[in-house]
Amino acid sequence: MPGVAVSVLAERASDLARGWLLAVLERTPLEALGALPAAEFALEAPALCAAVACALGDEEALVRLRPGGELAELAAGAGRLAGAREPAGALAAVEALLEASWAALWAALEDPEPEEVAALFARLAHVCGVIGAAVVNAPGVAPEVPGEELAPGAPWLSALAERVAAGRPFALLLAELEDLDRLTGAEPALHLEALFARLARAVRAEVRGPDLVAWEDGGRAWIIADDVGRGGAESLARRIADALRGADWRGAPLLASIGFALHPQDGRSPDALVEAAEEGVFAARAGGWGAGAPAR
Repeated sequence: MPGVAVSVLAERASDLARGWLLAVLERTPLEALGALPAAEFALEAPALCAAVACALGDEEALVRLRPGGELAELAAGAGRLAGAREPAGALAAVEALLEASWAALWAALEDPEPEEVAALFARLAHVCGVIGAAVVNAPGVAPEVPGEELAPGAPWLSALAERVAAGRPFALLLAELEDLDRLTGAEPALHLEALFARLARAVRAEVRGPDLVAWEDGGRAWIIADDVGRGGAESLARRIADALRGADWRGAPLLASIGFALHPQDGRSPDALVEAAEEGVFAARAGGWGAGAPAR
């Protein structure tokens, strides 16, 4: 029964920690092995593994891992224990924890029903998704951001309106990840965070200091680039798409459709520019691009 397997996992937290370490090592390049904090891992990893096992069968135990919970700091440290210093690496550590936990659970299951297996895996993915959300916001993990980042909604729309009112030329770009349903598969709670982290890395690698970036659910990033014309917008779109392809997902390249709108050529109001950028995304997708916006 799944309940028995969960109990076994909780009792063997140290064994699970060793399995997690092996899964982390498989994902770590040789030159990065020195960054693994072995002493901290040995001290903290069993406690985190025990917390994961408890959260599989207890909602209150899961709440303790969430922000504000008594184990929130432990959850947020999963990336640090694997030597990660940026979001993608931290999320890879959580993926390794998911892999090791499932292997241990599967070994402890005895003649489970398919429905029980599916429910147990979904719960494990949910628990690891909570930890994944914590690690990307942990101190010392998030990279320095070249451009200023704004919250979606009113803050970035206000910045867009200010630029329109100033009358200066700028480009508004929209990058949108493709095939999210296929890429996330059976583990959306964890994998969406990992995919968004890869998009964030691609955008951050290419934007300039004065550029503004805002994120939306669904794998979308808005970029406001001052004093950029058509050639500059196309170049930025292609560079972001190239950087994203370099951050492959399980052996397959990641693709984004990217559209852009120029002020004042493509619109003289925030709404008109947003609509034009979204139309550019549709055109890129319809044209089979995924490597940036097609020339207008």
